[in-house]
Amino acid sequence: MWIPSASLDRQLLDYTAIEDRLWDARLLAWDIFGSLGHVESLRASKLLSPAEYRRIRTGLRAALAEVENGSLRVGP
Repeated sequence: MWIPSASLDRQLLDYTAIEDRLWDARLLAWDIFGSLGHVESLRASKLLSPAEYRRIRTGLRAALAEVENGSLRVGP
């Protein structure tokens, strides 16, 4: 059985994740907008209770406000 070294693991993570984090940071607000749209469809389909819908929507809107003011960021 092959066991990777810690150095190789770090190199692989840097190669596969560093670029992703940069894109994730640029797309974070759009991901939240997509989630807001999704929660609307879940509400319309009656898959969420009114309380669940309000709680999720409130949380997503708060997250969007944090993205916009710079307090919510994608980190390592």
